[in-house]
This record gives sequence, C-alpha cells and structure tokens, in this order.
Amino acid sequence: MRQVGSAARSSGSRPTGETAGADDAARAAWIPADSYAALVAALNTQYGGTIFASHVDILRGSL
Repeated sequence: MRQVGSAARSSGSRPTGETAGADDAARAAWIPADSYAALVAALNTQYGGTIFASHVDILRGSL
C-alpha cells in the first residue's frame, strides 16, 4: 500500500493518522492502493465513489 499525504505510520504498513471528513468531503478513509487504477476501482467498488477532479493529477503522480 502506498501512502498519499503525510500521516505517521506504525511499524506495520497501516497509517496511524486519524481521518475525518471536513467541509469539502462527507467522509474520509484510508484506501489501500498500489496504483491509481486500483484506487479508482476500490473507491467505486467499496463506496460507489470517484476521485475529486482536482485530486486526479496528484494521485496519478503519487501512485
């Protein structure tokens, strides 16, 4: 799993930072993804969601 952003990690592979939806999102969650395509598929399958258009380039570049 790759991490996008700057949350602390434990000695394992899971992020330790809390997530929370704010004024720009109804919810926030850690989504394991090794590629942009895997992220898109996971969001669609698990949440029926998509990536915010303004986040596409940074996520493609990070994964």
